[in-house]
Amino acid sequence: MRRRVLNLVTPTGDKAVAVLRQPRGFFGRAKGLLGKTSLDESEGLLLPLCPAVHTSGMRIPIDVVFIRRGRVIRVVREMKPWRVAAAMADTAVEIPAGRAERAGLVPGARVHFATAFKI
Repeated sequence: MRRRVLNLVTPTGDKAVAVLRQPRGFFGRAKGLLGKTSLDESEGLLLPLCPAVHTSGMRIPIDVVFIRRGRVIRVVREMKPWRVAAAMADTAVEIPAGRAERAGLVPGARVHFATAFKI
């Protein structure tokens, strides 16, 4: 599984960095964050080509950031287990609940991805 550094640049110029797992294949994407009982502040999941996510079977709420062409188009804050969210996005990022607000992520924020060192 590949890991990346996600550099989030908000409209105010603030930056937040998270190390994201990028699952490979159908089963890796389907598993996602299932089984997690908590997430570190800088932990998350990067899902390219993903306009919708679900939290079926999850134990914790998450924030979901939908991105299209390098810009945040929707933020679902504290999405509880057993919910579905979608947007006209090309990428979804799942991060700990509350992290999007603390990072100042709002629709219109620019997002840049950079490959991380192997962890």
